[in-house]
Amino acid sequence: MSRLISFPVIYCAPLVAPNLGSYEPSGCTSGQKKCKEFCLLTCKASQGLSLVGTVAQAHRVCQPSGQWSDISAHCKGKKVLTLI
Repeated sequence: MSRLISFPVIYCAPLVAPNLGSYEPSGCTSGQKKCKEFCLLTCKASQGLSLVGTVAQAHRVCQPSGQWSDISAHCKGKKVLTLI
C-alpha cells in the first residue's frame, strides 16, 4: 500500500507596483504567486522610462521561504533640461 505525501503549497504575497514601472504578468500585484513563479519588472518606455540593470536582474522569484527574491534593477526617467 503506497501513501501519497502532500506538501503545503508555498505562496508569496502580491508585489507592490513601483512608482516608475510595473510587474508582469499583471497578477503579480493583485494575487499571490506560488513558489518558483516569477514576476518581471517593466518600465514604461512610452513615458521616457528605461530599465537600469539587466533583464535577469529585473526578475523576482517567489522563494520556498514565501518571500520574494531581491531585485537590483529599477526604472529611471530621462532627465529633461529646461532652457530659460
